[in-house]
Amino acid sequence: MCNAAGAFEFGEGVEEDASEAARYYKMAADAGDPEGQCCLGVMLSQGKGVAEDEAEAVRLWKLAAEKGHTRSMCCLGRAFEFGDGVKKDASEAVRYYKMAADAGDPEGQCSLAVLVNAGNGVAQDRTEAVRLWKLAAHGADHARSMCCLGRAFEFGKGVEEDASEAARYYKMAADAGDPEGLCSLGVLLSLGKGVAEDEAEAVRLWKLAAEKGDERSMRCLGRAFEFGEGVEKDASEAARYYKMAADAGDPAGQCSLAVLLSVGKGVAEDEAEAVRLWRQAAEKGYGQAMCCLGR
Repeated sequence: MCNAAGAFEFGEGVEEDASEAARYYKMAADAGDPEGQCCLGVMLSQGKGVAEDEAEAVRLWKLAAEKGHTRSMCCLGRAFEFGDGVKKDASEAVRYYKMAADAGDPEGQCSLAVLVNAGNGVAQDRTEAVRLWKLAAHGADHARSMCCLGRAFEFGKGVEEDASEAARYYKMAADAGDPEGLCSLGVLLSLGKGVAEDEAEAVRLWKLAAEKGDERSMRCLGRAFEFGEGVEKDASEAARYYKMAADAGDPAGQCSLAVLLSVGKGVAEDEAEAVRLWRQAAEKGYGQAMCCLGR
C-alpha cells in the first residue's frame, strides 16, 4: 500500500495525485503499518491531499515511533522543536531526536547535534555536536551534516578553525548536489578561503544552487553581476537575481534590490517600491534595511 501511495504522491508510473496517495497511506496506517502512519502524518502536517491537521499528524507519528520508526521520531522532534501540532518544547525535541540518533538515523543525529551545538533543550556541547555530525556525514553521506561540519570548521565551533577542512566538507555536500553545500563552497572559492580563489567556479556553483531555490545563492549571484566578480558586470542581471531572492522572502535580497531601485541601476528608478522592500526587510530584523530607511 505504501508503494502505491508513493507512486501517486510523486507521479511515478501514474499521474500525480496527492489525495489518492493519502488514501493509500491511510489504508496502510489503519492496518498499523508504521511507514503508512508516518507518511500519512507528513501529508496531514502539510495539508497535502488531505485537510491539514498537525495534531493528528503528531498522534500518528507517536504510534509509528513506538514501533521503532526513526523517521517518525525525527518528525516528532521537529514538531516539538518548532511547536507544530504540539506546544513547543526543546527538551522533548531533544528526546525524540536522541531516540532516532541512538537508532543510527542520520537525520536524527544531525538534528540532535544542531540542538546540542546551540544548547537548545540540552546542555551545550559543541564537541559532541561535531561528533554526531561526523557520524551522519561519514556513516550515511548525510549532506546537511556535511554542511554543519563545514560551518564548524569555517568558524571554529567545537573544532579548531580550519578553512581547508571547511572547504572539504562543503565540497562533499556540493558533490552530492546539496544547495547549501554548493553555495558555501562558492563563497569560499570567491574569497580564496581554504581553496584557491576561483570566482568563475563560484558563480557556476551559485547558479546550480539558485536553480534549486537557494536564496543565499541568488543573492551571491546578484552581487557577482552587480560588481563584476567572476562574470561581466551587468546591473540588470544583478537586479534579476536580487529579485528572485526578494520574491522568495529573503531580507538581504529585498534590501539589495531596493538599493538598485532607489538609484535606477539595472531597473527603472522606483523609490516607493524601494521603501516598501526596505520595510519588509526591516520587519525581519535586517539591520542594513533599517539604515537605508533611516537615510
